[in-house]
Amino acid sequence: MSKVTQSCNSYSGLSKRDTIIEILKREQRPLTPNEICWISKADSRFNALNHNTVKVYCRRMLEQNQIHQPFPCYYTVTESRYGVMGESRPLVHDVRLVWEVGVMEVRGQLDDVVGGVHVVCQVGSQRGKVSATIGCDEGLDYHGVCFAVDKVRGFALEHGVNLDLFPCSVCCEVNEDYQRVRLDGVKCATVQSFLGDLERIYQKDGAVRSEVKVQQTSLEGMYTLLKGGVTPYNVFQGQMQIVQRLDKLITAVERLVAKQ
Repeated sequence: MSKVTQSCNSYSGLSKRDTIIEILKREQRPLTPNEICWISKADSRFNALNHNTVKVYCRRMLEQNQIHQPFPCYYTVTESRYGVMGESRPLVHDVRLVWEVGVMEVRGQLDDVVGGVHVVCQVGSQRGKVSATIGCDEGLDYHGVCFAVDKVRGFALEHGVNLDLFPCSVCCEVNEDYQRVRLDGVKCATVQSFLGDLERIYQKDGAVRSEVKVQQTSLEGMYTLLKGGVTPYNVFQGQMQIVQRLDKLITAVERLVAKQ
């Protein structure tokens, strides 16, 4: 029995090569080296992999035909079929988080870079807020964001603040790439949702990118976007439809009360 087919209770005995293959098999979708790295760190059953190590191993395994590259920067164990459009999951950039925690007696600042992710956190006693920024040039998927937010939570907890007890306001940029498609006739298109958020669609490196600047959402809302597979713009439109229906219901109730 190969190492890859061992009991799923622990993958700690796998080599780096087999760890990458196991992650690709488990996710059943194309992954970037950065995503493979974060998944190995987020799942304690794996030995954590370094980002640069994953990139080197993926290139070697691709040359040896052990894995496949359906489109640039993405790897999979399944050979892609001709004409089938590949699609990556949403990634977030320039994440800004703010927790309103009230009066605090402590102050502190974190400024650290972990695996290419820049995490900055400030615990401020004067304004009663814990604020953080998370940046990564390649973008962060669900696992990467969770890893970075957990680092912020741990830093705040060291200063006596449990962020799980307070709501979080999030601003971020959400990108989603659609491979093997092109924009014909236009270089870029911008659409504004009912909520005021702008979706910019443009050609980028052989793919069509949908870029949405989210002005304000919750931490749970950002997690949902990264896990759901529904385009951010559709989510925002759905939210606006709910608000419109609620406004109509309130108006109808007010008219009914006025008649009585």
